[in-house]
Amino acid sequence: MHDRFQTAAGALLGAAVLLALPVGAQISIGGRPTSFDTPLRAELATEAMPWVDAQTHLLEDELNTEPGPWRFGATLEVDIDAQREGTWTVLPGGDLLWRLRISSPGALSIGLIFDRYWVPPGATLHLYDDDRGQILGAYTDANLADHGMFGIQPMAGDAVTLEYREPAGAHQSADLRIQQVIHAYRDILGAKGGSDSGSGSCNVNVICPAGDPYRDEIRSSARLVMGGGLCSGALINNTADDGRQLFLTANHCYSGSPSTWVFQFNYEGDDCSDVNAPHGPSWNSVSGSVLRAKSSASDFCLVEISNQIPANFSVFFSGWDRSGSSFPRSAGIHHPSGDIKKICIDNNSASKTSWGGAATWHINKWDLGVTEGGSSGSPLHDDDGRIVGQLYGGQASCSYLYHDYYGRMDTSWNSGIKAWLDPLNTGVQFHDGHDPAVTSNNPEIYCTAKVNSLGGTPAIGWLGDPSFAAANFQVDCLSGLAGKVGILFYGADRNAQPLFNGFLCATTPLTRGKPFQFDAFGYHAVPVPIDITEIGERRAYQCWFRDPAHPDLTGVGLSDALDVTFEP
Repeated sequence: MHDRFQTAAGALLGAAVLLALPVGAQISIGGRPTSFDTPLRAELATEAMPWVDAQTHLLEDELNTEPGPWRFGATLEVDIDAQREGTWTVLPGGDLLWRLRISSPGALSIGLIFDRYWVPPGATLHLYDDDRGQILGAYTDANLADHGMFGIQPMAGDAVTLEYREPAGAHQSADLRIQQVIHAYRDILGAKGGSDSGSGSCNVNVICPAGDPYRDEIRSSARLVMGGGLCSGALINNTADDGRQLFLTANHCYSGSPSTWVFQFNYEGDDCSDVNAPHGPSWNSVSGSVLRAKSSASDFCLVEISNQIPANFSVFFSGWDRSGSSFPRSAGIHHPSGDIKKICIDNNSASKTSWGGAATWHINKWDLGVTEGGSSGSPLHDDDGRIVGQLYGGQASCSYLYHDYYGRMDTSWNSGIKAWLDPLNTGVQFHDGHDPAVTSNNPEIYCTAKVNSLGGTPAIGWLGDPSFAAANFQVDCLSGLAGKVGILFYGADRNAQPLFNGFLCATTPLTRGKPFQFDAFGYHAVPVPIDITEIGERRAYQCWFRDPAHPDLTGVGLSDALDVTFEP
């Protein structure tokens, strides 16, 4: 079967890949794979990958002088379709179970990329290693995306088993096809008790005192994963202060499709003394983005993260300065060689110059720390913490602290970034950061949803800012039933009154919106215009929908609820 496989040895193909750590991962619902508790007679099929010559890849990386992401893995092109490969089993009760083991000899971790990922409501996908010591998932229809792709975070080791369970009577069977296997030849997960992604010994963890003036900005920086490559970048604020998920990195980091990029926040160490600690205590990630603007004139790339960043990630949106004025002190926050988050400091003014054909800020010499491969795209902050540029490249290393170059924000401004960072067209020269956690109008999810007839859990969510000024607030009804009618309603306060074997989560009297129909994924978005007379009004929202097949015979589905107060 090896004739289907092709090793993309030099390629840095875009893929939604996450790095597995003990704490923090892709959003999933948990649970145990079915085979852990149910004896299965069917033999487990295995797909074996071709051998990857790690030394050849490492030599290629050493000789490569082209700018681009820092590479940690080889991308294996495959065509693994669940309808052809693997083992299907009919379980008691009629549920279907599909299993497949993928082996890549010599891999330090394995990541999987689906170019077709569609599952019906109530279906679950787990992954685990041969020792059953690592379990990922369960992934569900909540991980569906319009582009149909889905990346599974790498799991330490050289083999991984996939286990998919589909409920009996599902209105449509799953469409699952794996397009790429990421074979890690660098020990990015510490599988050997260390890390090949450890940066130079002069680098400084962000938890150290040098990071104290930049505590908020540190929360905006993230590691960016594109297939087998890594860069750095940061969330950046806009003049609407609406939490729009704009992320700044370098144009030369642009690789593959942004819809498959992964953004890893809070990948940090908790100990200042051990500057080479390979892994921090926690990290969080979201995947998928849309390109908004990019240009080689200042080597910038701006994307907008598609999936909602959960509030418990505690991210910050850094401010910016596009004036082009000099500043007395610089700080770079980045992931050198894919390592935990570091900070470097220059206590002198950066100078304007041109490097590699781009308008740049020149750091003549770092006073603390340096940048490395993997730092590309990371933000350069001035003494006020505002972003003035992003890393293009340079010569700096722990043995040579000189000459790094950052693409300038003042040039980026007229190269496509202005429309996104100043949507209100204020014309301001600089703008401060935004912390969603300290705003008074943060919506809050509460109450308990009623599981639907397919075993899924209906949910409510939101996008935008519930303010009159932002004018972009919407409420999302999630995991309903495809094609069924729903209604978004609200009351003036919270409630938890039993109703139809679920809970009415809003107080009466209720105001009901117009009926709508859930799409094929059980999703519907309801725009919520805010009138100036409604500023200060509190609402408790909940989604109701028809569920005629529900075993409790009520025919009713109910989501959890959203508590929100409208602001100016």
